Amino acid sequence: GKAQKIRLSKHCEVEVSRLKGDQMHVKLFGEGKLVVDKKASLKKDKSLVVGGHCQDKSAWFVVLQFD
Repeated sequence: GKAQKIRLSKHCEVEVSRLKGDQMHVKLFGEGKLVVDKKASLKKDKSLVVGGHCQDKSAWFVVLQFD
């Protein structure tokens, strides 16, 4: 249940906390600003992909997996 924050790069962090059952709360931060706040199901041996747009017509994504 306690949120865990992980730095992915000098610009990006992800914060993940478990809600009830397989429900997760995922927050993604870019340059200190919240860019994604999502609640989703993450079942064992499955993946959750969360992403967004960048300024230079590119995109980014983060893949979470629960073992």
